[in-house]
Amino acid sequence: MFRGFAARVRGLLRRSRAHAEADEEIQFHLEMEMQANIARGMTPAEARRVALRDLGGVTQAREAVREVRTLWFDSTWQDLRYACRSLQRRPGVFVAAVAMLALGIGITTAMFTVVDALILRPVPFPKPDELAFIYMGNEHGGRAMLLWRSFARGNAVRPSHVRSRLGRIRP
Repeated sequence: MFRGFAARVRGLLRRSRAHAEADEEIQFHLEMEMQANIARGMTPAEARRVALRDLGGVTQAREAVREVRTLWFDSTWQDLRYACRSLQRRPGVFVAAVAMLALGIGITTAMFTVVDALILRPVPFPKPDELAFIYMGNEHGGRAMLLWRSFARGNAVRPSHVRSRLGRIRP
């Protein structure tokens, strides 16, 4: 496993030499197949054609070897270079994409901050399981929160069609 990784890194650092080695290896396999075909009784031209057909094409074999010997950051580097070239052609699209990303990240951060403060963290009060809220509701299901000062002073408006309830806040 480590040898394969080392070979990929070596291939990335010495790309032209690695490509030359891969080309030599493909050429070696092609010649070996040609010799086997000649030994079977084919003419040299026919042996080469059959060897190329069996190999699947020199270019395809080169691409397959290069794909196996490169690391993920090689293709990432190619993608980055392509993105830079595209940026030079159309900078307006780049600015719009960066603005959308910034807006999305900002909104997500703000929402997480709110959720973290309200839901994920415990309330900063001693004995949070004893907290309660007071509201007034009517027979139609409407609710109105009461201020504690108004309730404590007895100034809370209590029409006959409004009923009061005391509810517990669940942590």
